[in-house]
Amino acid sequence: MTRTQRFVLIGSLTLATLIKAFLAWETPDTLDTIAYAEFLNEIRDGGAAVYDFRGSFNNLFIFPPAMIHLLKALGWVADSTGLPFRFWLRLLPSVADVAVFS
Repeated sequence: MTRTQRFVLIGSLTLATLIKAFLAWETPDTLDTIAYAEFLNEIRDGGAAVYDFRGSFNNLFIFPPAMIHLLKALGWVADSTGLPFRFWLRLLPSVADVAVFS
């Protein structure tokens, strides 16, 4: 790959990531972010009892146990930065895209 091609590729990745981060910030709450926030609150209150919890939409927590730790970590990041949980939840796939690109 030439230097110019590498520059264009990295520039495209950077621009796409910035656009996705902007959209993650600007998009208001949606049903999925509300449901995940409810799951996070239930995890904080009762831990693994989240598996018995039915959310506002009568939805069950049907994820593997590692998801409990991921949601807790995203909640901690949201609390630490002051940025909304929904932003971090939406930004996570963009971070994964960058990691896969590397």
